[in-house]
Amino acid sequence: FVVLYQGVGTRGRAHEVAVRLEAVYDEIGRMFGYFPDETVTVRLYPEGQFRAATLTPVWARALFDGRMHLPSEGIQASAETMERMLKHEYVHAVVYRLSGGHAPTWLHEGLALFCEGGPSAETVDILARHAGDLEPLSSLHGSFLGRSQRAASAAYAESDAAVRLLISDFFSILECLPFLDFVMIPKPYSPLLRSAVIQ
Repeated sequence: FVVLYQGVGTRGRAHEVAVRLEAVYDEIGRMFGYFPDETVTVRLYPEGQFRAATLTPVWARALFDGRMHLPSEGIQASAETMERMLKHEYVHAVVYRLSGGHAPTWLHEGLALFCEGGPSAETVDILARHAGDLEPLSSLHGSFLGRSQRAASAAYAESDAAVRLLISDFFSILECLPFLDFVMIPKPYSPLLRSAVIQ
């Protein structure tokens, strides 16, 4: 990992991020059976600068666009918040590389939520409250960043539920690897996968 930062006050946090990411690399690597050799670039923003620099909505915790973009506020909030954020964004890096950048957003976000350790209980509640707003997975391919907080919340919940269903009924995390190879060449999903996700 290469952690980029600005300001002397951010240096200590950058070091902490680098140390924790090495542990995340090992943990997520064992889950996926994949330990990439390529360097992952991480940009850590001083407090108050993340949104202006990334143009992300207020509900976004962090950003992955080929690099990991992290706000200092999320890093210093609590050890648990930092851990979940680092796992979530690193899983995006892993899925991006394994799928050649072709994995749909619902798969990206669902795997990231699953591997960070949340929010399955919250997902059930969100799906119930947004039952009339749910979309087919085929609509959840592009970035969620342009969505309202309400629409994004529903999209993340659908993504989480779909991936948990696939892992519990069809795949383990390791068995997701051939599926990620499958999506490297964009093509319609098989009827089996479509019907599994709809259930």
